[in-house]
Amino acid sequence: MMAIEPDEAVLPRRRFGALSNLPMSRAEKVCWIVAAIGVACVAAPFVFEESLEPLGDLRWVGVLLGALIAPTAAISSFLFRGRAKGRASLLDDKSLLAHWTFPAETWAGFVGEDDTRERRAKWRLFAIIAFWCVLFAIAFPLFDPEDGWWVSVVMAGVLVVLALVIVVGSSARTRRLGRNSTEARIGPDGLLLAGELHLWRGWGARLEGVDVVTGHPPCLEITYSTPAKNQRQITTVRVPVPAGCDAEAAEVAARLIEKIG
Repeated sequence: MMAIEPDEAVLPRRRFGALSNLPMSRAEKVCWIVAAIGVACVAAPFVFEESLEPLGDLRWVGVLLGALIAPTAAISSFLFRGRAKGRASLLDDKSLLAHWTFPAETWAGFVGEDDTRERRAKWRLFAIIAFWCVLFAIAFPLFDPEDGWWVSVVMAGVLVVLALVIVVGSSARTRRLGRNSTEARIGPDGLLLAGELHLWRGWGARLEGVDVVTGHPPCLEITYSTPAKNQRQITTVRVPVPAGCDAEAAEVAARLIEKIG
């Protein structure tokens, strides 16, 4: 995931003449601060060797941590920079394929329907994970009556954490969508839906499919993928189509499908 960044909300809502002149976002600043701290942790035992000698081997723990977080934070800053540029381009009306606003009643209906659909999909995935967790929780104590119950405890903890993530995460997203501006900005390379940013270009992201689906209201369904550890992570987002914009939605879908080809 991966779709809303609070740090990006601090970008001024204005038209940027040149994306290269974008001010540094809060996330970028945090990343560079963390990177600087990491570099300091690596250098400190060598620069202040005598002063830090009483810490003993603890100094080298700091070196290892610094060597890990410094490059990670530096790379992450470029990721956030790319997302900031994507957001800025979507705030420029000239580059948009469509810019829709929605009546309060239509938006409320969409948010409710989207919340139900998202929760249903997440609980289906939870059921699959729960099956294996319960299986291991039962099997391990049978094979190892003395220590196997620890596995049962861990499996139970995993299920509790996952359930909390689903409940809290879904509720937070629904509140955020209901609280933000009821507009959708669709560009060739991304979407800004009520402040929720989706990009399907850059950093290995790619567009996978686009369709117009029926419903109340009908929606433009966009599917894209991003690199994950062992496979690509698939994200599907629905954009409600305002009344009278069916033809425009079909045109937007056609133009995005051209990008897939």
